[in-house]
Amino acid sequence: MNARYRFDGPFAHLPHTARDEALALTRRAIDAEGGLWVFGYGSLLWRPCFDVVESRRAAVAGFAVGLNVWTVEARGTPDRPGLGLGLIEQDGGRAQGVLLKAAVNQLDAALESLWEREMLTGVYQPRWLEAAVVETGEPVRCLGFCVDPTHPQAAPELPIETKAHLIRSASGVLGACTEYVVATVAALEKLGLSHPQLRDVLTRLERDDCL
Repeated sequence: MNARYRFDGPFAHLPHTARDEALALTRRAIDAEGGLWVFGYGSLLWRPCFDVVESRRAAVAGFAVGLNVWTVEARGTPDRPGLGLGLIEQDGGRAQGVLLKAAVNQLDAALESLWEREMLTGVYQPRWLEAAVVETGEPVRCLGFCVDPTHPQAAPELPIETKAHLIRSASGVLGACTEYVVATVAALEKLGLSHPQLRDVLTRLERDDCL
């Protein structure tokens, strides 16, 4: 493994005060009538952390989903980091995913679960986005967790072969990084959605008989 893809340890965790402040701001911004919709594009597709009462296929313009986040705890280690998906702004982009609606009487529980899962280090920033429902084009205000490109956990754009190599060798407390890729591609394809880059990585992993 190339030394430049190793880290001295886990990335610094956000102070509880910063996490609580972001949570309070988000909670206050929820539309009481519209409820809470969350834009899922990675593991939320197949392992949501709150009760989902409704889901819709959707896309967010001006954003793209890529393997652009280092994972050194959940699906990797500092010595053998893996890569996770992140939503990042991109001119002309169109990020595909699913809108997941939380039960009105469980909004606090849903937000707390999302914060525990997504707001560990600060590489993901909660933002209000406008998604378009695939079937109808209906705009829906939703909460998305977007990558802060200035955060040290944000990974640079890497060759597809390097991405596959990193994912192939990485495993963390939640399991192998390859399992994450397999489950996400399966969930996307079951929904009739595509992610060419992720499918390309999976094809390389399958070709190398590491699954």
